[in-house]
Amino acid sequence: MNTSTNIVYLIALPLFSSALLMLLGRKADKWGHIFATLISASAFFVGVTEFFAMRSRPEEARAVTQKLFTWISVGDFQVDASLLLDQLSIAFVLLITAGKRYIDLMTQRGATLLDTETVLGDPELGYTGQPDKLWLIENKEKDGFGIIVTDWKTNKPKNFQ
Repeated sequence: MNTSTNIVYLIALPLFSSALLMLLGRKADKWGHIFATLISASAFFVGVTEFFAMRSRPEEARAVTQKLFTWISVGDFQVDASLLLDQLSIAFVLLITAGKRYIDLMTQRGATLLDTETVLGDPELGYTGQPDKLWLIENKEKDGFGIIVTDWKTNKPKNFQ
């Protein structure tokens, strides 16, 4: 099986950055959102790097492991604590890290996430769509609120100006 030294960063980057931001609390208000976005982008970059490395290998050799430490060692018997990154895992890595960047962008703009499983449509028209997110956001004049229905995979930045 192939090995990689990058898999641990998919867990360590978000874990340690969230712990740091939680411990710093209000002290990180001025720069915490930038830091969190950079960490999320870094984890996404590691995921994309591993994805392309995985695609370049034959299908039967795409899964990779990273040994963390030896958990049990008795004589010739050894059990390692390792991480495994396979095709299903990398799909979720890319979806979650890209989605996290999108949610960070919306919360920076003052939006509050209301629901993630809203179904919209009209049965008479034969259309039922399911957006990814339903947001409550204050308008530009700061005198009212509105509802935004978004799908992070297809929205463009111009839609949020």
